[in-house]
Amino acid sequence: MKKLAIALAICLAVTSCFNRQKSKNVEPVKSEAELMAEAVVKIQLDSIAEELGKLQPVGVVKCIRNGEVILTDSEKAAKPDYLADPAYAKDLQTLSQKYRAVAILGVDAEVAKLYEMPTADYDAALKKLYADINDSAIKEFNESNTLQVAIEKCYETSKANHREYFFWEAATTALVEQAYIASRNIDKFIVAFDDKSASDFSYNVILLTDAIDKLAAVNAEYVKLNDSLKPLYKINAINLEQFREQLESIKEDLVPARQALMQ
Repeated sequence: MKKLAIALAICLAVTSCFNRQKSKNVEPVKSEAELMAEAVVKIQLDSIAEELGKLQPVGVVKCIRNGEVILTDSEKAAKPDYLADPAYAKDLQTLSQKYRAVAILGVDAEVAKLYEMPTADYDAALKKLYADINDSAIKEFNESNTLQVAIEKCYETSKANHREYFFWEAATTALVEQAYIASRNIDKFIVAFDDKSASDFSYNVILLTDAIDKLAAVNAEYVKLNDSLKPLYKINAINLEQFREQLESIKEDLVPARQALMQ
């Protein structure tokens, strides 16, 4: 309750400051109930971040960077046709779109490297996105091997910059993209998982979808994003066999979910 009181006091102080400004650009004043709801959500998100930080680091990016996914020469020759074209990011307008694009292109660039594909276009697109976003945390986020490292390095920075909502958006998008990539070649990427990491990946999914669900309750902009995550609700595996089965079962559903995140 003490945290909630402090968070609400801060929100009310900021609103009071805004009310004293006469500029036409000031956003509409929020009600006390709205501020209270946002304060509660921020506390809940901090708790989710703390819980995520306790989990075993998992994910496709970690597996690739750690050399846990190995391709034969013939596999490298069969280039994947499911990676996002970096050019798609050039026409994006909103910060939300750009944060999501950083997450998607960051994952896909690692897969491109695995297949020894050129990555200059990915590097250029990401460089432009970093400049457009102008948030030191997002570049560090993309360079982190896992969500756990990203939380440790970037979450507090995002909060200090008042961009923690974008952090959750990028983190969830990266998770969807990694699930999408893994589902395209389950036999190859599943080797990096065991019962424990499969279970922890599932818990990552549960916690991140819960974070977006909470954001959607106080910000209408996240309702559409929340809807696109519905396929992930089927991921609740407690062992590797279940994880494989569930990933296979949502394989086709992940295609429109990922497409929605690219818009």
